[in-house]
Amino acid sequence: MERLNRGTILYIGGFELPDKNAAAQRVLANAKLFRKVGYETILLGIDKDIEYDTPILKTQIEYEGFSMYSIPYPKSLKQWTDYLTDASKYLEFAEGIENLKSVICYNFPSVPLDKIRKYYSKLKVNCIADVTEWYSGKGRPFLIKIVKGIDTFYRMRIVQKKMDALIVISKYLAEYYRECHNVVYIPPLTDFKNLVERGKREKTHEGLKLVYAGCPGLKDRINLLIEAISRVKRKVFLDIIGISESEYLSMYPEHKTLLTSNIVFHGRLPHDLTVDYIRKADFSCFFRYEDRVTKAGFPTKFSEAISLGTPVFTNKSSNIDEYIYESVNGILVKTLSIDEIAKNLEKVAATDISVDVETFNYQRYVTKAKELLG
Repeated sequence: MERLNRGTILYIGGFELPDKNAAAQRVLANAKLFRKVGYETILLGIDKDIEYDTPILKTQIEYEGFSMYSIPYPKSLKQWTDYLTDASKYLEFAEGIENLKSVICYNFPSVPLDKIRKYYSKLKVNCIADVTEWYSGKGRPFLIKIVKGIDTFYRMRIVQKKMDALIVISKYLAEYYRECHNVVYIPPLTDFKNLVERGKREKTHEGLKLVYAGCPGLKDRINLLIEAISRVKRKVFLDIIGISESEYLSMYPEHKTLLTSNIVFHGRLPHDLTVDYIRKADFSCFFRYEDRVTKAGFPTKFSEAISLGTPVFTNKSSNIDEYIYESVNGILVKTLSIDEIAKNLEKVAATDISVDVETFNYQRYVTKAKELLG
């Protein structure tokens, strides 16, 4: 049966294609959703490995039926200035797209976002923002903190409120933008079929096997988990993906004596290998202090683990408590403390938890896509 073609969507932003970061995984799942309701989607992300003067058309790859392109990741001061102020490369690329119906900008810098919005409003092309973060300058050098703060203020509080539509990743953002036009809540989605084809999760170990996959920075507090593990009597294994042991110790040098052979750092791994570690674990774990950044976002690592059949051991952040309830999908610690995490580690059993693997299946969000795109 021939697929209905309602037109083309251009999805642009700082995602590393095809699946090198959580942002790319989100936009790819959304692109599959848009294809489900009849739209072709072209993805234009960033690439840290190509030369800065590489023409966009020469970066084309085909992945899961989508055409994907990249611009070089900015490195010099001039390149960063262009990235934060210039929209011309995106507008020129879009000129070659036939039947363009919508442009979706993923967490886009405020100045080029406003330029794109103004340009396409004249052409009657929908300009949509995909909003997944409320960035903070915390922990950054002073100058970057100032620039980031100005950009975030202008984007979150002014430009995005003028867009034709908004995709928001959390209920917090849905509430913040409630008075704007056509606001649609879409959490991080997954391709249920692709993940299930890897096989069922099997327990091949003794003790409790945990996994953390991500880039902790100042957001994910894996230090609390490691300290909690050091206090429990049962055997606990922890695979940490996304950061090396030396990188971790540069942040927490006092933890050197806590890093036993049961805690293994794998550094950055390809997405398919990361998925296998998550699938084989008893729990995927992460812990976050509650602030505006964690309220506004929604962890992709949560939705992906659930889709793989692996329950999540975490605390309340964003609106994930809507998806963990009565021993379904995971365990929420009552308070974010080392003692509370350790207490749960002593008694928790993965066999006590059932998982609804279709919770974030993109095919469940067809109605939301139709609301957004018409």
